[in-house]
Parts: sequence; C-alpha cells; structure tokens
Amino acid sequence: MNTLWRILSAGGLIFLTGCFSFPTPAALKVDPSTPAFKEAVAREAQHQQDDGKSAAEAEKIATQRVTRQFIQTERKQRAGQVAPLVQALTALERPRGCWAYTVTTTTIASDKAMVAVVRYDPSQPEERLWTLVSRNSEAPDEKQQADYRRTALAAWKKQLKADPPKDSRIEYVKSEALDEMKVESSSSTGQTTFTFIRGHGHVAIAGDIPSARETYTLDANENILRHTTTDLEPATWLGGSYKSDYWDTSTDYVLLEPDLPPFVSRIKSHFRSHFLGTDSGDVQRESVFSDYRHVKCYDDRFETRIGQPTVIDFIPTKN
Repeated sequence: MNTLWRILSAGGLIFLTGCFSFPTPAALKVDPSTPAFKEAVAREAQHQQDDGKSAAEAEKIATQRVTRQFIQTERKQRAGQVAPLVQALTALERPRGCWAYTVTTTTIASDKAMVAVVRYDPSQPEERLWTLVSRNSEAPDEKQQADYRRTALAAWKKQLKADPPKDSRIEYVKSEALDEMKVESSSSTGQTTFTFIRGHGHVAIAGDIPSARETYTLDANENILRHTTTDLEPATWLGGSYKSDYWDTSTDYVLLEPDLPPFVSRIKSHFRSHFLGTDSGDVQRESVFSDYRHVKCYDDRFETRIGQPTVIDFIPTKN
C-alpha cells in the first residue's frame, strides 16, 4: 500500500482526495525540440495549409495535434509495458478460499527484540480466529489470550472496513506508469522488475507526500514475487502531529498451488515515525508466514486476505 493511502487512513483525511497536486507525469510531457516532433509538425502543418489554413494557424493546429498524438502513443506504449504487472495484480484478487497460517513477527525497537507467534484459522468462529501462540517463547495465560483475541478481532474488523477498493492498487500502478518508470528483464532467471519513481506531491491543508520508489518483481510465469516501497524523503503531516523520518517495506510472495494466486510469505519494514510527540524510534519488523493449510470456512467473511503493512499498524502509542 502506498504512502499516501497509509497517511490518509491514519489521519482520517480521505475527504481531501480532491486537493492533491503532483508534478506533471513524464508521459504527458512532449519535447518539441526533437527531430521526430518537428518532422511530424511540419507534415501536419503542410496538410493544414493544403486545406486552406494560414501558415500561422496551420502551425498552431499542427503543434496541438502532434502533441496529442505523441502523448497518446506514449500512454499506449507504457500501458503495454505494464500489462503483465496489471494482470499479476489482478490475479492477486482471485478467491483463494480459507487458509489457516502461522505468522511469526520479530520486532526490533530501541535495541530490544520481541518475537510474537500468532495463528490465524478461518475454520474457527470469529472469537477464536486469532490465537496468540507465544511472546518471546512464553505462552499466554487465559486472560492474556482473551485480551489478545479481543484486540486482534477488533483490529481485523477495522482493517476490513478500512481497506481501499480492490482495484486501487491496479489503478495506482497505471497512474505510476505515466511517470518515471523502468522495466528490466533477466534472461537468466526470467524475472521482470518494474520500477516506478513518484515525485514529491502536496495535499492542501494536510501536508506533503514524499517522493518514493516502488518496485514489483514477477517470475517467468508472471506471478508476483516481490513488492517494495521506499520513501525517498521525510514527510510531515497534520501540522507536524505526524512525521515520518523514513519508511521502507518489502513483501515476498510464494506460490502454494499452481491454480491459485501467490500467498504472502514475508513482510519486512524499517521505519521511524513521530505521532503526537511520541517517537517510535528506529523500528525493524519482519513477519514470516508459514504452515499454510487449506481449511473449511466457518464464515465466508473469513476468506484469507493478506495485504501490505500500513502505517496505522506502526504508529507509536503512549504506554
């Protein structure tokens, strides 16, 4: 999930979505000094003059038409380049059914490490969907387990409501493809990596959106292997109440069955943020997903959904 959605979700600023400003995307810029552009304008201008237009009017019309043609050609070319990625992202939304799994999360903050092992099982009723197996190798007592399940269930329900539309990631990639983009393929591995660079943006009243680099890697069969997001500069929002010094996250995927879309196998994050005067410190977090097991759904709502980490999960809270 991109930086913008993380911050908007955390700050409740969805109503500002009409107040964004970003640099003009590269695909919408045309260099009129290139020989190809000049030749195309000259040809079109001649056609316009043959139709009775004056030289000045013909030049103006020709420049406008050729500019539109160049932009359309560039957009079409870029859409073709990212088509495999769009297809791979679309595949991620295909139904998987219900899968139980274990997630082991290691968090290192302020030079202290904490390891939590959690089990998710959608064959169970919602009050037992989540089970805390251990914290730092210690099993919870009954009260700790009950408290954990209550908190985890509330967070799970909140996440279901907060998730953006399923196609938002796809539309975001299509938008990113209009800006700085690189597509690299490896003949030895068959993998293809898509790299997008987003320029600095601004949201009225709220703050600035940091420039960021986002990459997707597909395997030889065009399944997603990895997705990374790195902010390239700090960010300040909500009049300074939220600050992000740095943010970097990566998600790895694994194919469990050939007829199903990939499943998340690991999520790593490295960040430092400040919220209402509270400093998270330098935080490194790694979640490893294992022991996937196909189970019978207790309720259709429990179909397995594993997404990107969001900043709302990592905002420091006062003890």
